Amino acid sequence: MKKQVIRSYIVVYEKEPYGGYSAEVPALNGIVTQGDTLEDAQYMAQDMVEGYLQVLVKDGDVVPEQAIVKIGKNMYVSIVSAMR
Repeated sequence: MKKQVIRSYIVVYEKEPYGGYSAEVPALNGIVTQGDTLEDAQYMAQDMVEGYLQVLVKDGDVVPEQAIVKIGKNMYVSIVSAMR
């Protein structure tokens, strides 16, 4: 049985001008999701990262390492961890 590894990724949240928040994971090809509230966007980001990593592993692709992220006005950061 293959050992599972926990990876953590920076998620960049941005308050959108017309409401809600977007969530981007730069290290994972810039995948993006959104939510009506910051909490919704955080939940969606967790789900998005887990699903993306599952597909990478299933397809035998390389799971990326963390990326360095520049933060600007109205942008928030959290770390999302997922097992692969």
